[in-house]
Amino acid sequence: MISELKRLALAALLLIAAACSSSTDTSSSPGIPTIGLLAGDGQTAIAQSPVPIAPAVVVTNANHQPLAGIVVNFAVKSGGGSVVGSTVSTDASGSAHVGQWILGPALGIQQLVASSSGAAPVTFTTTATLGSADSLLILSGDNQTISVSRGGTPGTLPASLSVRVVDKYQNPLPNVSVRFAPDNYRVNGNLSFVSVVSDASGVAGGVTWSVASTGAFTNLATLSATATGAKITTFHATYTTQ
Repeated sequence: MISELKRLALAALLLIAAACSSSTDTSSSPGIPTIGLLAGDGQTAIAQSPVPIAPAVVVTNANHQPLAGIVVNFAVKSGGGSVVGSTVSTDASGSAHVGQWILGPALGIQQLVASSSGAAPVTFTTTATLGSADSLLILSGDNQTISVSRGGTPGTLPASLSVRVVDKYQNPLPNVSVRFAPDNYRVNGNLSFVSVVSDASGVAGGVTWSVASTGAFTNLATLSATATGAKITTFHATYTTQ
């Protein structure tokens, strides 16, 4: 009889312990999720480029256990950029990362928000900067035509020359020295070259180009625009000799 009572008491204790364990174990129950920053916060990248480290979060429950299968949405908060792979479900480790965050054109602070139903959102911050000079985009003065006198006064092409200095992501770059060097006669009255510093919009211009007869009836002239680190840009002109 006593042995039977002991057996029943032990069974009751086991049932109570199992019930307590079931009520406190939240590893398989989402509960109230919490989103935490995992990777990709505090970066610096060139405006209009993808950030080097894809932003990632980790989602946990009240016991700090990772939650799998939780849908996380990533959205641009400021800066005007875009997101690739904006909706992601957490994996077995509770983590989820955006496919790609491409910054917008605004310089300075840009932000991305990660959110999930029932959880407080978190914000990633990246500082957008300008890159180095990559290209000189012709704005005016290319492919002009003029008639000049043989052995006479050189002719000045009607439109001035101008370019925009940009980095590899097409951001305009100010304060870049651009050198305009013609292969025929003068630029701004100089026999060799003239340098112009780009303005706040990345524009270097206001350059006049004069060409002179070399004896042939139809001639082609070129002028090179260069800046440190940028590809060479060439202007073209056709002049006929009277």
